[in-house]
Amino acid sequence: MSEVTLRLSIVGAGRVGQTLGKLLFDANACDVAQVFSRGGAAASQAVHFIGTGKPILSLSEFDLSPENGPDVLLITVPDDAIEPIAMQIAELHTDLSGITVLHCGGSMTADALRPLQILGAGTASVHPIKSFSDPATAVRTFVGTYCSVETGQADSRSILTDLFRRIGGETFDLASDVKPLYHTAIVLVCNYLYTLLHMGLETLEAAGIAGEIAMAAIEPIMHETVTNGVRLGPGKALTGPIVRGDINTIVKQISQLNEHLPQFSDAYRELGKVTAQLARADASLSGESFAAIVAALDDRD
Repeated sequence: MSEVTLRLSIVGAGRVGQTLGKLLFDANACDVAQVFSRGGAAASQAVHFIGTGKPILSLSEFDLSPENGPDVLLITVPDDAIEPIAMQIAELHTDLSGITVLHCGGSMTADALRPLQILGAGTASVHPIKSFSDPATAVRTFVGTYCSVETGQADSRSILTDLFRRIGGETFDLASDVKPLYHTAIVLVCNYLYTLLHMGLETLEAAGIAGEIAMAAIEPIMHETVTNGVRLGPGKALTGPIVRGDINTIVKQISQLNEHLPQFSDAYRELGKVTAQLARADASLSGESFAAIVAALDDRD
């Protein structure tokens, strides 16, 4: 028995919408009908990338009628825009029965779609734990991506999990009340890695090492660090002056940051405290060394 191909429309023509639209179309899971964006160029670019669909520039032109509307409406706008978009759509329609509305917000729950649920739509949220910096790369590497699913509606969850299974996603359930905490974890391990990379490159530049040499020098150790952290766990993989109890090195580093890059000093201190707690919990650091390191990190003189 062949799998059903659903009719899909997308609100949000950015990187997530482009990636998921193309994946679903290429997998024959969905026929893409309409793609909405207030920017005409963005909507047209998304349709071109996906390979099908009609660009729509106004929500009033978005067809969600029972006769011609989609089976699935995918909302891929930024988190803060999800609820306003849902309210705007609700103001333009009176009956959304038969449509399943999904959003991909990392911190917003399916409750942001409540105005559409009131009109009869099934609602759910799904968040792929994936970097969408480049849609073409994201499409090629999506298979095996874990995707959190948060909904109280069995029918909506079934449709959602089937669609993401067909594009190679691995779904798991997430409770609504902890979704912001879940998303915080993703921000820490993904977004803040780029922040740390930026800080490292800036610090190398202050030390007289910049540009291609700086990036080439730290790229291997970054890969090794991530690999070891996943393989051994963060406590066992931890290296450096804190786990060694090397207080003099820590003091020198703080002094140099205060002199050359004072904007990074507080971040270094706070990350150092968390690192010391990790080393202490793993029994790699004695209680005496832990106390001395925290004192050095707190010392503002």
